[in-house]
Amino acid sequence: METETKKIYINPPPRDGKCHICGTHVDDLKPYGKEGDPLNGNFEGAKLVKTYRALAEEGSCPELDIILKEQDRLMKLNDNQWDEGIQITLEQQYGMKLVDQAYMYDQACNTVGSSWECRDCIIK
Repeated sequence: METETKKIYINPPPRDGKCHICGTHVDDLKPYGKEGDPLNGNFEGAKLVKTYRALAEEGSCPELDIILKEQDRLMKLNDNQWDEGIQITLEQQYGMKLVDQAYMYDQACNTVGSSWECRDCIIK
């Protein structure tokens, strides 16, 4: 008597079946090849592979990068010690809302999350 084997996916791909970066559906994606593709390992036939990357790419918000660079400059002048004077200076120069956005952006650039990606996006 034959028994049917079911696969259990502990870490399934996204329900919508789309690449998290470009949004292309798996039906329209080119599958990974054998070893020699840009990844370590053999993902032959897979259309999406799970990887980990920062939630925001550094340099993707030049306006906020300027604020963070100014913060770094002010910190160096203060022996790399944070104090409220730096916060006040930044808020006077750029406004409270933009400074808050810069802090959130900085946190996203330094926070890693999982991402299901196609072969074209994963090498970017």
